[in-house]
Amino acid sequence: MSEERIFQIMSTDFEVDHKQRATAYKRLVALVKNHGIGVIRSMDDRYKYGWNGKQFRIDEPARSTSMRALGDLAHEFAHFLCASPARRYHLEFGLGQGFSTSGTEAKELTSSEVIQTEENCACVLAAIMLNHLGIPNLKESIWVNFLWYDGFKTTCPPKWSQWVAAGEIDYIVRTLLTWGVIDADMNPTFKAREIIEDPRHFTLQSSAA
Repeated sequence: MSEERIFQIMSTDFEVDHKQRATAYKRLVALVKNHGIGVIRSMDDRYKYGWNGKQFRIDEPARSTSMRALGDLAHEFAHFLCASPARRYHLEFGLGQGFSTSGTEAKELTSSEVIQTEENCACVLAAIMLNHLGIPNLKESIWVNFLWYDGFKTTCPPKWSQWVAAGEIDYIVRTLLTWGVIDADMNPTFKAREIIEDPRHFTLQSSAA
């Protein structure tokens, strides 16, 4: 079952040392650069967007290889891979204000339904990519509210249970497969989606910086 596999991936919890984190971060940056994307690690407010159409801004100190830095980069990269080609190079992928956005020009270029679908898909794809790189996902999954953690064991919150019951997790997996960003074994392909969203959802309002 796809739900069981995704839950397994998103609830992994084990210790990784600095060297393992640094190696995983280096591999992830190399994969990002294969798509012609730059990466800036800075807490400077001069960088106003998590994605400005050319580079990711990771809100961490320049030499950080923390779990948060890994999670943030994986999440932004997942958004890039999942974004509709028509919006991929727009500010924040045309999804509006992101968690790294301090600018005011990141407009929503699509419907709220599409925004939520891409956000959910990016969260799951980021977890799949981190798992592929040997990085545990529990803390990141808690951060994006996929899982709760009571200090002793992982539990399924109502949101997760409701999503499984409604077929939402299966829908996310099928969507990722359709977009070609994961394969049938739920491994990341690191290929960008080529399928354009329904034009009824898309309104061109601004261009990337």
